[in-house]
Amino acid sequence: MAKEGSIKFFSDALRLSKTIKLEEMIADDNVVCAIISYEYINPKGETMNQEVAEIWKIKERKLTFLTIYPDLSALWKFIGR
Repeated sequence: MAKEGSIKFFSDALRLSKTIKLEEMIADDNVVCAIISYEYINPKGETMNQEVAEIWKIKERKLTFLTIYPDLSALWKFIGR
């Protein structure tokens, strides 16, 4: 998926998020690995929970890098893509 397509897809997914909860976090210096629980609600009113791994890099108190590892096939199916 191209960068622009990825950004649009994840922006759409975030708009469908009902709740976002930090489940677990491990930090080492300026790198953080987090398990985030997302609860999505689709246009039909159905909900889906998904735990997602995220890697964050911080420099000078700002997020400089973010990688998200969702189950894309489940998310695509849920939002009807």
